[in-house]
Amino acid sequence: MGARAAGVEAIDTLYPDFRDEAGLRTASRASRAEGFTGRLAIHPAQVVPINESYMPSTEEIEHARRVVAAFEASPGAGAVGLDGKMVDIPHLKQAQALIQQTTRRRYPTGRGLAQPSTDWSITPSKSARSRSASIRGARAAASVIAARGTNRRG
Repeated sequence: MGARAAGVEAIDTLYPDFRDEAGLRTASRASRAEGFTGRLAIHPAQVVPINESYMPSTEEIEHARRVVAAFEASPGAGAVGLDGKMVDIPHLKQAQALIQQTTRRRYPTGRGLAQPSTDWSITPSKSARSRSASIRGARAAASVIAARGTNRRG
């Protein structure tokens, strides 16, 4: 995905039916499988289902930890065996990213179960605020250009 290559989060668009929690969860899980890391919410009732849908499962977190541990046990290896399967460097990078995501978003993991926190305050990161400011600036510039274009004399 282009967002990943640019080093930014890939955020999916909103799910318009805020009363359809099951549909929101289904669409969000599919979105996560496609590589999106989050989704816009248009109603407070959507926040918890969205957070839960994009959160790695306990099994995913444990597998990622095992992949990292397997590579740590074999320093310099380009591939290792895990559960009878070959795991190579792209798998290691994916596992490290998942662990970093889990740590960065501070998912509570009591008794090994990844559970969403219902008291998350959603505040954009500094880079997200900068991007928003850039977008607002680009829109303002486009408005000025558009306004100039309509008053142009040919």
